[in-house]
Amino acid sequence: MVKSENNEEKEKVKIMFGVNSTEIFVILGVLVLLFGGSKIPELARGIGQGIREFKSGIKEIKDPINDITGEIQNSVNGVARDINRETREIKQTIKNG
Repeated sequence: MVKSENNEEKEKVKIMFGVNSTEIFVILGVLVLLFGGSKIPELARGIGQGIREFKSGIKEIKDPINDITGEIQNSVNGVARDINRETREIKQTIKNG
């Protein structure tokens, strides 16, 4: 029982891409050794800005696609309503016969 609780805790600690806390500390240690402590904030800002620009670019691509998809869905719904209405009218005509 204790073993499964430890596994659950490890799963909770995992972050994006399956990286756990120990791996994050190792990566941070390597970064400090490579770039020095004073460069880390500058690197983090650069990475943050890159991620923001990437998300903005994705949004610029997704928004028009979502708009077009919505228009297509509305058209399909309109056609489906028309078909249903016509089907009911045909059934009523056959029934009244």
